[in-house]
Amino acid sequence: MTEHSPAFLAHYRPSYGRSWSPAAPDYSRCCEIVIGQIHSGQCTRKNGHGPDGAYCKQHDPIAIKAKIAASDAKWRAEQDAKARQAEFANDCKAAIREIAAGHNDPRALAQSIIDKLEGAK
Repeated sequence: MTEHSPAFLAHYRPSYGRSWSPAAPDYSRCCEIVIGQIHSGQCTRKNGHGPDGAYCKQHDPIAIKAKIAASDAKWRAEQDAKARQAEFANDCKAAIREIAAGHNDPRALAQSIIDKLEGAK
């Protein structure tokens, strides 16, 4: 067995698998526990990624956080775009109501909405 640092060993559980059939950790594999419908145990992928090289590429906590952050940023951008679109629709409805009520300068009203839309981009 190759000597591993205490920081590396801290990522591993004392045993993997079910309580009635525990298995000793394999330090050449990822330290993450994988739970399936029938079987649970240590991840079968080779380690070498993440903190202290104890994780596989899939379970690397740093990569997982980065992926979640990217997904959150994309979601926020989509939500902001939807909010801008809804605000534009509300402005258009209000302008149409004003025009229907007899607004004196519908062109200026329409231009103000266009200017607001283009300024938001």
